[in-house]
Amino acid sequence: MIDWHHLFGLTIADYLTDSNYEVELEKFLSLQQQYLDVVIIKKSEGKPLEEVPDGLDNLSDHNLLTYKSLWEPLDDWAINELISSYVIYRKPVSLSLNKLLPKEHFQLYAVATRFPQRKVWLLA
Repeated sequence: MIDWHHLFGLTIADYLTDSNYEVELEKFLSLQQQYLDVVIIKKSEGKPLEEVPDGLDNLSDHNLLTYKSLWEPLDDWAINELISSYVIYRKPVSLSLNKLLPKEHFQLYAVATRFPQRKVWLLA
């Protein structure tokens, strides 16, 4: 089987030879442990919730939450981290990388203790 990703990387590396850019192939990105504040997973057993806490509407099968305290901003960086956590989380809970669980099985929540100075709006 042809490793197209590797060939693509080699092509880019060849093109950028003698430039002021360096190309790294198959870059390992998990050098630092990353933690997600809260994950709420729907179980097949147990009684359904009659009420959910304010802001946790539309709970799905996998719900990923980030929490920012009074001293932490809920800014674009925090939202990007949450989205990144979703991408990383979705892979191992799916059957395979070729058959990822549908995005509808996931819900992302950002909770802030303080009122955000700049609101971040994301389209689903």
